[in-house]
Order: sequence, then C-alpha cells, then structure tokens
Amino acid sequence: MKKKSLISPELHALASQLKDLQAKASALGMFDNTRELVRCPKCGLEEDVTCDGLLITTKPDYHGLDTGLRFAEKPAGTFRCPVCKTRFAGLDEGAV
Repeated sequence: MKKKSLISPELHALASQLKDLQAKASALGMFDNTRELVRCPKCGLEEDVTCDGLLITTKPDYHGLDTGLRFAEKPAGTFRCPVCKTRFAGLDEGAV
C-alpha cells in the first residue's frame, strides 16, 4: 500500500520548480536566498546583492564594487575568506 503524502501534488510540483530555479540562479551567479550573506570577521570582506540579484563581494570602503572574489563555502555552514583565508561560521560570524 502506498503511503499517502501530507503535501498536495500541486505544492510538491511548485517546491520542485522553486528548487530548480534556485539552482539555475546560483549557476548564473545570482543569490539564491538559501543562506544568509556572509562577512569575514577578520578583514571585513562581505557579500552583497545587486538590484539585479547578482551576488557580489565587496570591501568595506567600496560598497557596490565587486572584487570578483568569492567566499569558499565549506561543509557544515562554514566559509573561507578569499582575501585573508580566515575560516568562519556563516551565521554567527565567529572565526573557526
């Protein structure tokens, strides 16, 4: 006997479409809203999103100007800064 799902087929299809759109946005360099933006606790390099939805990385004194650098996302929600190589947790911004 097949187990009945608590989620309607329509909602399941919509969630699947959303997941596909997030993957496409990420592949195009857009921010997909699956996590918080990060900022390095040591050097201050930070992520930002342009009005077009593109994910950029800026220096504290040059907001809006993309450095072209990207934080390396590591397992368990940690990141590595491309400038100073500091490893830190994404949400609490504490150095690891």
